[in-house]
Amino acid sequence: HNNTYTYYNFYSLYQNHLFHNHLSAFVFLLILSLSMEGWPHLGVLYDNSSILLAILYLSLFSNAIAWIIFFYLMEKWGAVRTVSVTYIVPLVALIADFIFFQNLPLSYEILGAALILSGVIIVQTKSKININSEHDLPARRIMARK
Repeated sequence: HNNTYTYYNFYSLYQNHLFHNHLSAFVFLLILSLSMEGWPHLGVLYDNSSILLAILYLSLFSNAIAWIIFFYLMEKWGAVRTVSVTYIVPLVALIADFIFFQNLPLSYEILGAALILSGVIIVQTKSKININSEHDLPARRIMARK
C-alpha cells in the first residue's frame, strides 16, 4: 500500500526533473545559438517544404518516439540493460555506411564491432552465477571471513 505511493512520488519527481532538465537545456542552447549565430531567417522554411518536413521528421522520430521507447525499456528492463542498447549505434552506423556508401569496414572496425556486440550480449543475458554458492569468487569468500 505504501510502496505504491512512494513509487508514484518517485516516478512523478523523476518526470519533473527530466522535464526541467530538457527545458533548461533548450533555453541554454537557444540563448547560446542566438548569441553566436543571430536570429535565423525563417523564410527558407516556407520556400522549401522539404526542410520543414525534415525538421518535423527528426523531431518526431529521432527524439519523441526514441524517448518513449527508452523509458518503456527502462521500466521493463532496468537501467543497465536499457543503456547497453545505446552501444549498438556504432554497429548500425557501420552497416548503414556499407549499405548506402558501399564502404567496406576496416579490420579494426570489425574488431571493435565484435567487441561491442559481445559486451552487449553479455549485459543482455542474465547471469547464471549464484553469488552465495560454494563456487563463489575467492575474493568474496576471503572478505566474508573477515
